[in-house]
Amino acid sequence: MRTDRLLGILTTLLQNGAVTAPQLAEKFEVSRRTITRDIDALGRAGIPLVTTQGKGGGIAIAAGYRLEAALLTQDELQAILAGVKSLDGLLNSDHMAALAEKLGAGRRQVLEADDLFLIDLATYYKDDLAKKMALVQRAAREKHTLRFCYYYAKGENMREVEPYRLVFHWGGWYLYSWCLERQAFRLFKLNRMWELEVTGREFDPRPVRLEELDFDPATGGDEVHLVARFQQRAKYRLVEEYGPDCYTEQPNGDLLFQRDFYDPEYMRSWLLGMGDAVTVLEPAWAARQIAERARRILALYPGEEGGDGRKKERGCAYGDQ
Repeated sequence: MRTDRLLGILTTLLQNGAVTAPQLAEKFEVSRRTITRDIDALGRAGIPLVTTQGKGGGIAIAAGYRLEAALLTQDELQAILAGVKSLDGLLNSDHMAALAEKLGAGRRQVLEADDLFLIDLATYYKDDLAKKMALVQRAAREKHTLRFCYYYAKGENMREVEPYRLVFHWGGWYLYSWCLERQAFRLFKLNRMWELEVTGREFDPRPVRLEELDFDPATGGDEVHLVARFQQRAKYRLVEEYGPDCYTEQPNGDLLFQRDFYDPEYMRSWLLGMGDAVTVLEPAWAARQIAERARRILALYPGEEGGDGRKKERGCAYGDQ
């Protein structure tokens, strides 16, 4: 465990520059005394560490230092480089490229020739996302609040937050922060945050509750138990999103699906995205809402019903998408 922590501290210093002992203690969930012993151990291992006092100071690795490849196995280097290069592809940062060079010095060609993991975190909003991340990083580093316009189901409003963590989950990037309006920790999706600005108003960091970063609530009053019947042509979608054990195949070939959802709006959108390949059985109110939304959608396209009252078949089958 200590070896993993030493490697984590070393990587953190290479990536972030100067970091204080309290910050390292919080990140690795150990005491400051333990961090002091770890820093001493890294120094005895020959890694040149420097300490500066005052604002913006902390523990850092001497400029120009390269990580000796002998400290890491090839598998370890490949795993770290895969993560670093994935962020470089998103952020297009010279800092990330320099970190990858330091980590792979002397063995870069061997590692690149044997790459197993290729991670692409880029999105359609790559340029905007990179700028947002840079502003979040700046605000967090300077301990200044961040202000932005946030778009959500009920509309949009301006929020001011204390930024703490950038989180990649569910295929998207989120900001974990303390919302000054709600006076609570909240997750904000970066793609819904616009007009970002660092306010210049300083804040005293709060203890970060890492357990709240669990996106699957163990309890909560909003969970909905969905029971639905899917046609065979939707099987690959179910397997892709929830695994091959998420349904029970019925004698007629239909797939009986049961699952708890913690976001009713997401559940409705997901079901509507399945089109006529799904029939909601429970709860009854969800079935009524899906039917009502389907009627509203159909009303936007007059003359699109066949003679038997059913919507005309158009587009491609699931397997062709």
